[in-house]
Amino acid sequence: TNWNYLLGGSETRYGIRDCNFYTNGDKGEEPETPVAPSEPSKPNVDDADSDTASVAIKTDVTTTKDGKVYVDSSATLNENNTINQNGVVSITPEAEAEIVNLVNSTLAKTKEVSGDVVTPVVKVNMADATVISAKILKAAIGQDVDIVFVMTGSDGKAYSWTVNGNSITDKNVEDVNLKVDTTKSNVPASVISSSKADGMPNIQLNLADHGLFGFSTTLRIYVGKEYQGKYANLMYYTDNKLEMQNSSVVDSDGYASLVFTHASDYIIALGDNLLKSDETPAPNDTPGIEPSKPSVQVSGAS
Repeated sequence: TNWNYLLGGSETRYGIRDCNFYTNGDKGEEPETPVAPSEPSKPNVDDADSDTASVAIKTDVTTTKDGKVYVDSSATLNENNTINQNGVVSITPEAEAEIVNLVNSTLAKTKEVSGDVVTPVVKVNMADATVISAKILKAAIGQDVDIVFVMTGSDGKAYSWTVNGNSITDKNVEDVNLKVDTTKSNVPASVISSSKADGMPNIQLNLADHGLFGFSTTLRIYVGKEYQGKYANLMYYTDNKLEMQNSSVVDSDGYASLVFTHASDYIIALGDNLLKSDETPAPNDTPGIEPSKPSVQVSGAS
């Protein structure tokens, strides 16, 4: 492309080629053909996969001033550690093996330390997984270790399930889907109004699995800070009626801690009233004694 410019009454022609300027009759040397930069080397795919697929694991040993020794381990999963099969999300076999090893190493570490050792804790941040692996549970059978599975609810709030190895009664325990859904209304309003929960605010819970777990587990779930210091009463829906299960006092973060042994539909009735079963004494059957609170605290739900 040539452009004509009149500069000071004389004509000089300029051309542009390959982004180099030259005057007519004095082009100078032709520029060298540019060489395309070489592509950066690509990381080894296997190395990249192994990095993202690895579970973030750590173990801390802490001794308090009063001599108590805490052995706390954690395993944090990411999306590469889970498998979604028709909406049911479980842990990959590789991640499962890492957590089993963590349970074993935590128990070994507990035996190594001296002092007043409290129950060790293995906290598993489950990412989007909700299925608790039987292999992880079997690694804890008969052991005084709390495994805390932290999940995220449909409301975006974290909730957790705590299983102590000594509470596992079924040696052939299977995988259990402990997804909690608070959006369903499987318990009819007429059943609630005809129960001891009549007139009390309540939250309905639906657990994804069915039947007995083969262990007892404590669910720590958000019910609202407005209920701090009030009672959360767990009621089981069966045979078109509600049966009282157990209760807890709502903590300062708005969480209730309730014990489950099987999956079904439930409600949590909230308020000043501590409900009691007609057949079984409630946890607060002794005057002046509040329902016990689990010692494990999991941040967020935690």
